[in-house]
Amino acid sequence: MNSYSYNEVLEMIKPMNNSSKRKLIVDISTLIELSSIKKDSKLI
Repeated sequence: MNSYSYNEVLEMIKPMNNSSKRKLIVDISTLIELSSIKKDSKLI
């Protein structure tokens, strides 16, 4: 699993267009929601 600093992630996201950013946020939200449903989830 790759590990990035907060600033590295920001630099990767900055050049993305708005629709890509929205998709990324939705994907992250979905992962968080799924991981909260399953106690022993390894998604995040």
